[in-house]
Amino acid sequence: MFEDLLSRHGLSLDRLHGFLCVAEAGNISRAAAGDPVKQSQLSRQIRDLEAFFGVELTHRRGKSIAISAEGTRLATLIRQHLRALDDFRLEQSGQLRMYSFGTTSSLMEWLVCPRMPELLKQFPNARLHLETWRSAELVNRVRDGRLDFALVRENAVPEDQLRLKLARARYLLAVPVALARQVKLPERPRLADTARLPLALQVAGGTFHHMVTEALLESGVAWEPAVACQSFLQVRAVVESGCCAGILPEFFTTRLDPRRFLLLPMAFLQPHVRTLVLHWSERQMQRRGIEESRIRELAAVLKSGMGV
Repeated sequence: MFEDLLSRHGLSLDRLHGFLCVAEAGNISRAAAGDPVKQSQLSRQIRDLEAFFGVELTHRRGKSIAISAEGTRLATLIRQHLRALDDFRLEQSGQLRMYSFGTTSSLMEWLVCPRMPELLKQFPNARLHLETWRSAELVNRVRDGRLDFALVRENAVPEDQLRLKLARARYLLAVPVALARQVKLPERPRLADTARLPLALQVAGGTFHHMVTEALLESGVAWEPAVACQSFLQVRAVVESGCCAGILPEFFTTRLDPRRFLLLPMAFLQPHVRTLVLHWSERQMQRRGIEESRIRELAAVLKSGMGV
């Protein structure tokens, strides 16, 4: 069946694994940990694979190399098949299989980690590996098999890829009641009124910061943050201290005491409502033997922690 493939010189698990290490590290030097002998070996393995497949897997970029589009595809194939072989090995030896789950750092700490008892029940006799990345990188990692599941913004997932909607949440302005009284905030404040509040804002770049900046410019309201934060968890912590108001996705406000905090809808942000989805690859699920019912149970566990 694979006689022609296997009869030719240049293909081996060692060569494939070596190329995968280079592709994941980004260059030969990093993959070899600075060992010149290992670097030479990896370079030779890449040349052997390029001769075998008849295609350039890398190309020069200054003094370094970059993985070509064909090399990226080959790395994905290698990763997928090595993962399947390792799953088989672990099953036969009675060892625990590993499943990977990724999301942003704030959602990992706020939503995923507190649900760990329920999540582990969905994967009995297994280990969970948690990773934090921005949404675009999470989607890339699901696509090429480095992640089994990702909790991401829906608009980060291409239309032809699988996702299951979990929650559609508004952005709210969380204001300590004592602070609202101090600045004499009206019961039905306008945006101009809230601009008098000291604000904690997530400014770590990415979609949210760009969206808020653009929306404020369009509204004509100048609202510079008193505290620039790197995550929504930091914003929430500053708000809880009582010194600032903060803009938060609704599911980050569910544990705020309503006697101590006002939660005000931000009308100017409503066109940018945040929808979270569970994202996965159908091929990855088929290779790993994960049924759709388990995916839906996983989604239900995550959704139960959102409270929206």
